[in-house]
Amino acid sequence: MPTTTGLSTGLAETPETWRPRFAQRKDGTFDAFEWSTAFLLATGHAPRLWRPVLHSHAKTGDIIAPIRDTTDSRLDDEGIAAIARAVVAIRSYFMPKRAKAARS
Repeated sequence: MPTTTGLSTGLAETPETWRPRFAQRKDGTFDAFEWSTAFLLATGHAPRLWRPVLHSHAKTGDIIAPIRDTTDSRLDDEGIAAIARAVVAIRSYFMPKRAKAARS
């Protein structure tokens, strides 16, 4: 399993190739429910920092929508790509804050 730093580096260096790991169903679709639930639960560890992402702030728009909107957990390749793009956008939003914290 990649570390947080390793994941962030991968997202920075090759964002177009990164994909979340979902369980594949027998019909060829993917089940995003567990991954998305865990992702959204993890935002609860820093609710103040995540508020702009979770609630469509002017700076972020609704970048978390593909993750939040996994009510139909049978995703095809485009659905997976949309979630991957959302993760890359969320990383881009948080990177200036992360870099600033690292300098402190």
